[in-house]
Order: sequence, then structure tokens, then C-alpha cells
Amino acid sequence: MSGASIVDPETPWQVLVVGRSPHVDAALELTPADPSGSAWRCRGRSLELTRIPAQLEALASIEPQRFHLAIVGSSVESSGPVLVSLCRALRGASPALRILWARAPVTPAPGDAADSRAGSLHDDPMLEALDLDVCPTEDAPALRAMIRAALRHADDVVSLEAARAEILRQMTLRERLEGIATMITGITHDVSTPLGVACTAGSVVDETAERLLAVERLDEELRAELQEDLRDAVDILNRSLDRAHRLIDSFKQFSASQFSNERARVRLSDVVDDCVMVLRSELRRAHIALAVHAPDEDLIWDGFPGHLGRVVVNLLQNTMRYAFEAGQGGKVSIYIDRSTEDDGFVIQYIDDGRGIEAHVLPRIFDAFFTTGRTTGGTGLGLAISHNIVVNLLGGTIRCDSTPGHGASFTITLPAVATGDSGLYMSGIAQVMPSTKHPSA
Repeated sequence: MSGASIVDPETPWQVLVVGRSPHVDAALELTPADPSGSAWRCRGRSLELTRIPAQLEALASIEPQRFHLAIVGSSVESSGPVLVSLCRALRGASPALRILWARAPVTPAPGDAADSRAGSLHDDPMLEALDLDVCPTEDAPALRAMIRAALRHADDVVSLEAARAEILRQMTLRERLEGIATMITGITHDVSTPLGVACTAGSVVDETAERLLAVERLDEELRAELQEDLRDAVDILNRSLDRAHRLIDSFKQFSASQFSNERARVRLSDVVDDCVMVLRSELRRAHIALAVHAPDEDLIWDGFPGHLGRVVVNLLQNTMRYAFEAGQGGKVSIYIDRSTEDDGFVIQYIDDGRGIEAHVLPRIFDAFFTTGRTTGGTGLGLAISHNIVVNLLGGTIRCDSTPGHGASFTITLPAVATGDSGLYMSGIAQVMPSTKHPSA
């Protein structure tokens, strides 16, 4: 990072000070007239201090994740277990929080027990594991410099995380738009076929009607022949227009749900059927035969059909990209049924493709992990699907596979989705494997 902050300079630094330490006060240049440090500046921003005593109970009244920095003063140095417990509690609440241990100078007489105690505390492996920045406080300028460096680091991390989140958002949007563009191409081809047939049938209707009207007197045989032609043409016209209408309606329903966070009560089979209808051309070009099995078509689910549709589309697109050798194709079966364990539902997605290697299988839901980087894979599809199913829909998703014997994805859904539509965008950020930092 260049060091430039994306944060409003009017936003103060949130600093937590644990325990009382005149050395920390000196480093922060606190005075009786300015005990909060509001006059102190780092990158043009002032301090906002929160002080708590060296007691674990005091942590319950604050939110450690909102702080940019924690400074543990020398007043808790006398007790190693207290310091370790405090730091563990802070780390547990905010893993990214940087902690400075402002260790006071200890100058006991030679052989005094305090000397060995201070030394052992400094070298305690527990403190090493907690990754504390130990800074002797006899040098106030040095401690002040460490505090400034820690705050600059926290600011840069926040800016870096914001940049990474924006990159992820752009990549996710690009992948989604590319998928939709491909589906539009497919649906255009599917719609153009019945419309072309309908146009031809319309021409036949027009021509036959003209022949019927042009001749005043027709023998019965010719009249019957023309009437039969007219009935056949009208039937073809109606069936073709109906097919085009169903294709357009499916695409309209699918595209509307894909961009909607609305909760709705829907048939699970309708959600899957819309996805299959939209991808029909792609599946046909990939030589994939797909069958949807729903013994009970009235499986009514209360959830977010748009997000569930995204999961189904991701699975289908993954199958077309990875499951089969180019040009060979295979079979995909989707089973929708009630759960035997509760009142929820189970969707099982099975292909008879090449399967997934054992060393790859544990990582397929990891963000940015893909075996198809050279073919345009981003490694986001299954990670986003996992996030949707688990965090938004309140269900589970797992994959079982044996190389050479296909793959099976099992999705369980509660009868009512337990998530919230607003969690989707925040869930996208959680897909990225990064350490969370306090917001600046």
C-alpha cells in the first residue's frame, strides 16, 4: 500500500488502554487538560481513548473489534496469568487487533524474586503465542513511535481490505454478468427456433386462407384438404408460440429472481426447472442429458428463490466446465424430496462425470481455488454457493466424489430459510479468506 488512507480524517483512532500506566500517558502526551488525547495527531486524526482496569469482567462492557489498537499497561505486568487471560480475551473477540504490551522497567536488587518473575513473564511462550509487541516504557519517544507505527499499519490494513473487497466484488459481478450473457445467447437461440417455425406456420395459414377465400366454389375434396392444412398450420403456430412464451417466461422469472433479494413461497421444482430451462441450449451443446426428479411437485419452500437458483446454476455451469471430457458429455440427475430428519428438504445433484480428485475435494468450497484457471475459472462459484446455502438459507451443502465415478452434491434446506436478504452482500465479503480488521 502507498500509505494513503481511504478513511475520513475526521474519524478518530479508537485506542483501548488496559490498566493504568503513567508511561503510556507520557507516550500519548496526555495532560490533565487533555486526558483523552484529542489533541494528539497521527495522519491528521485524533485519539479516542477507552480505559478499562486489568480485569476480565471489564471486557464485557466494550466491543474489542471496534478498536484499532490495544495497549496493555504495566499495571497488569505483575501477574502473568492475568495478562495472558486478558490478551486471550481480546484476541478471541477481535483476532486482528494489534496489542502493545507497554512493559514497565523493572530494576530490582540482584537476586530479588521480582527480577526472575519479570524476566520469565517477558519470555513466556504464552505471550509469544499471543503475538504481543513488547515495548519497554522507559523510552517514551520509542513507545510513541511504536504506537504511531501500529496505527498506520491498522489504517493500511483497512485500506487494503477495502481494496480486496472491491476487487472481489468486481470479480463476482463479472462472473455473474458473463454467466448471464451466455444464458441470454442460449435463450435467444432457443426462442428463435419456435418463432421461426411460428413464422413459417403463419405463412401457411395466410396462404391457405387466401386460397379458401379466392375460390367461390370448391369441390369437397379440395375444401377438406385445405381445411386440414389450415388446422395443422394453426396447431403448429400455437404450439410454437406457446413454447416461445414458456421460454421467455422462464427466463423472465429466472432473471428477476437472480437480481432479487425477496423472500417468497415457491415450489422447489419450479426454481430448478427455471434454471434448467434457461441453460437448456448450453446443456445441449455440452451433450449433457439432464433429468429432474420431484416425486412430490408441491414441495413448497419459504426462502430466497433467486439465491437458490444461483446455486443450481453454479452447479450446472461447473458440471459443463469440469465434469466431462470436451465433446463427450454425460448425464446429470437432480432429485428433490423432503428431508427424512426434519420438515425441510433435500436437493441431490448427481453427475456421472470424471469425479473429483481426493486432494482437491476438501478445497472445492474455498474462495479462488480452481483447477480451471487456464479455462477462465475464477474459483468463486462453489464458494459463493456454499456461503448462500449455509449463511443465507440456513442449510448445508456437501460434496461426495470418487475419481472416475462422478460427483454428488447434497443440499439440505430448512422449510423456512433462516437467513436475511441483507446477509448476501456481506456474505460475499466473507467468502474471501482474509483476516477481519476493525473498521476505521
